[in-house]
Amino acid sequence: LDICKNHSLIVTLEDNIVSGGFGSGVLGLLSDEGLLKEVMCLGIPDRFIHQGSIDQLRKEIGLDPESIADKIRNKLSVGL
Repeated sequence: LDICKNHSLIVTLEDNIVSGGFGSGVLGLLSDEGLLKEVMCLGIPDRFIHQGSIDQLRKEIGLDPESIADKIRNKLSVGL
């Protein structure tokens, strides 16, 4: 909570489905504590993912390092 209080954007990243995952828990905690913060929950979307190598799949769903960095940069450049 101390980290969340001192930052305007909170980013969660998980290698599981976003819906009901770690990010949802963070959102619930922030809500319980009355902290209104911008939260980006990054993880596996709740849809069919084709077969392929781990690197190919991460790229397809936007969880490769470049895509993650781009998403965060875009959010910060648009403003919170």
